[in-house]
Amino acid sequence: MANDWIVPPEPEKSPPKEKTAAAKTANDWIVPPEQEDVSAGMVLSGVPVLGAYIPQAEAAIRAAAQPITGVGKPGATYAERYAANLPDRQAQYKMAEESHPVASTAAKMLGGGLALAPLGAGAIGGRLLGAVGPMAARIPLGAASGGGIGVADALARGEDPYKAGAIGMVGGAVAPVAGQAIGAAAQGVRSWLPGAPSAAERLAGQMGRAGLAADDLTTPAALGARSAELGPQGTASEFGENLRGLAQGMATQPGPARQTIFERMTQRASGARERIEDGITQALGPRQDMALLTRGEQAARGVEADPLYEAFRSTTVHPTDQIRNLVPVLERDGLLAEGQRLMSLEGRPAQANFFVTGDRKTWPTTEAFDYVKQAIDGRISMAVRNGNNNLVRIYKGVKDRLDDAVANSNPEAAQIWRQARETWGNRTEILNAREAGQGAFTKGMRRDEMRETLQGMSNPERAAFREGARDALAEMMDASVRGDTNARQALLAPANREKLMMLGRNQASADLIRNMERELGFTDTLQRLIGNSQTASRQAMGAVTQPPAGGGAVRQYLQQLDLGRPASWVPTRAGFDAAQTLQTGRQAARYEDARQILADALMQQGPAGEQSLLRLLNTRAPGRVDPLASRIGTIGAQGGQQGF
Repeated sequence: MANDWIVPPEPEKSPPKEKTAAAKTANDWIVPPEQEDVSAGMVLSGVPVLGAYIPQAEAAIRAAAQPITGVGKPGATYAERYAANLPDRQAQYKMAEESHPVASTAAKMLGGGLALAPLGAGAIGGRLLGAVGPMAARIPLGAASGGGIGVADALARGEDPYKAGAIGMVGGAVAPVAGQAIGAAAQGVRSWLPGAPSAAERLAGQMGRAGLAADDLTTPAALGARSAELGPQGTASEFGENLRGLAQGMATQPGPARQTIFERMTQRASGARERIEDGITQALGPRQDMALLTRGEQAARGVEADPLYEAFRSTTVHPTDQIRNLVPVLERDGLLAEGQRLMSLEGRPAQANFFVTGDRKTWPTTEAFDYVKQAIDGRISMAVRNGNNNLVRIYKGVKDRLDDAVANSNPEAAQIWRQARETWGNRTEILNAREAGQGAFTKGMRRDEMRETLQGMSNPERAAFREGARDALAEMMDASVRGDTNARQALLAPANREKLMMLGRNQASADLIRNMERELGFTDTLQRLIGNSQTASRQAMGAVTQPPAGGGAVRQYLQQLDLGRPASWVPTRAGFDAAQTLQTGRQAARYEDARQILADALMQQGPAGEQSLLRLLNTRAPGRVDPLASRIGTIGAQGGQQGF
């Protein structure tokens, strides 16, 4: 029957009764797992996207290592062990978040910041995260990257991507602002540290770096090379054209910087005469009293008791074919008679038939022929004074023939002749050489002519020629108040540079030429800085040492804002004007201080000038924000809000 299959309704169940403590079973007393320290894992869990899989990673590691280490839940297979460990690892992180909410949140924020640090350190990554660049670009880029990372992280964690994306966008937009605030705080702390440059010093560094960059002097090696070129008297302002333009611009503005430049430039210019005199002395020797030198020639040659002098007087010269052919030439021009006259004037025995041919017992001595040579030198001196260079050339040829004839005569005479000539020369020859040397740096003496003249001279004659050249420069320097300038210009003439190198002491002569070139550059700097000449570098660098004009409306409002004075909260023209006047005064004072610091640095000389430029290179540019701290702060804020 159908009714037989009707299932009777179940009786109503009464509500369960509360178990008494005695009635509770063992399963009711299961103790939750002991909480472990998951601090490191909590930091890693804050990494965007990948941090969502930290429990899974730990479960996988324990499942693989459990048979060996015994740590973790057991199981027959890897899959069983992984399935047993995963809920435990998830429970551990949940308990840590519930029992230590502040610490766990901080750990995840730290992990997020550290994860984004490598990305933000790069140029492209830093720009995408909103960590670098102008604030107008940083905020939208930070919002876009923050929202994108938030969506990806939410999808990995199984959370609402829309909500996470919105939070990420807001946090990403705020991150650049937070980073800027951190950078400002860091810069403020930095400015109060011992040894930190002042605002004026940082501003001076900014000015100096503008000139150094324009002159391509941004490395210690480049500065060292330029310092070596300028020498110990060169100032830092002369390292480059734009650095000199900086100094020139400051020299036109009233204030202490201008006074510093004028004083230092005038002081260096006053020492130019002494520096030029020292350089000439190093190359050509000290000044000499020409009259005293002339009177001392006899003593310089040696006393009569000198063995060489005695041999010179007594050694006879036997007639050779060269001498026989030369004597008629000397006789026709009166040179033999002039030689005998000079001997008689000095009390030396002179026979009338000394220089005649034929058999004889007494021949002319080397001393007698030396007097004939003195007679030739007298003719050369007269020709030099009269400017008859052709006659000078002819008599020099005659003198060379005489010198060669005696040097090739009998061996005794030839040896004494050469030895005496190289040892102390001839008084008249030395006087002539000294007189000829006084025209060394004039247009009347050609370079090739001077070279030939020096080659035919003995060592004492060359020394006398150099003394004459030195005396001519001394007279040039003493002739007028611009004598040092005239001497410098004369030595820098191309022909005179070569002549100077002929006079010996090559390194000293090269140093003198280089120093004269430096002095010429110093004079040019003086004229530019003190003479107020207009140059392209001055116009280019002039704006660098001047404060910028004006300011935006927001800046003006913030300048006049005083939170303790409610009336300033409402922007007014009067408030703007007062704030602008105050700010302009402060800015002008700061720029004046910076110009004084920069002027002192640019007027340093030699190695000190090089060091002053290095300090300008290394002085942090002025600003209210530390760029590195701002970058780190922005990246930390981006990563932190993702970890949060």
